[in-house]
Amino acid sequence: MGYKIRVSSRAIIIDNDKILLNKFGDGVYYNFPGGGIEENETALEAVVRELL
Repeated sequence: MGYKIRVSSRAIIIDNDKILLNKFGDGVYYNFPGGGIEENETALEAVVRELL
């Protein structure tokens, strides 16, 4: 059994003492907004693309 590892870039966004999170699996878990980094893309470029 093999595993595929994907590097991601995430943002921590705080507004009025609230933190923005994405909900997954009907609220089973949460994560900061962001996503996987594509080939030849910087972490900053990836997080900006994902946030848009």
